[in-house]
Amino acid sequence: MMAPPTPSTPPNGSKAMKSGSQTQLQIPMPGNRDSRSTDPSTEGPKITVTNSEEVAKGPTTPRSTRTNPKLNKNPSKNSKNRRQLPLYIWLSRKIVDNTYFMVFTTILTFYALTADDLRIILTEKPADIVFNLIGLLCITVFSCEVVLSCLGKVDYLCSFFFLLDVISTATLLLDLTWI
Repeated sequence: MMAPPTPSTPPNGSKAMKSGSQTQLQIPMPGNRDSRSTDPSTEGPKITVTNSEEVAKGPTTPRSTRTNPKLNKNPSKNSKNRRQLPLYIWLSRKIVDNTYFMVFTTILTFYALTADDLRIILTEKPADIVFNLIGLLCITVFSCEVVLSCLGKVDYLCSFFFLLDVISTATLLLDLTWI
């Protein structure tokens, strides 16, 4: 026969009821407060937490020793199931996402924006060949970047940025004095 529940009052005002091997803890939830009132209301729904020996015991096997059928410790079997990218896609992503490559293309972009004006203002006709060669380097690097981005980035081809890169690279041809 079960013993009758005996109420006890913890210091926080919640009520704990003991009956046999189970303990029930009832915590009063604050009710709705009126915007004009400063006293918190103790009426409202109550949360009941049941604690028994079986729940407190928990699993008998530690997490580190449990086996998950989805995970396989053998790396050779895992690599067969995992889909790997082709080398050209992996390499093009690595190049395009490389910090040094991004810095290099950013510097070339600033050069491409200002070089023709600087050539006209600061230099004479014999220096045009140097600007033309650096312009060809910019066109080559930007064209390679467009091709690598098409290979390495999923939604790059025919996107807005693709069109911007192609148009801006094509307009660099107009900076060459030969054209």
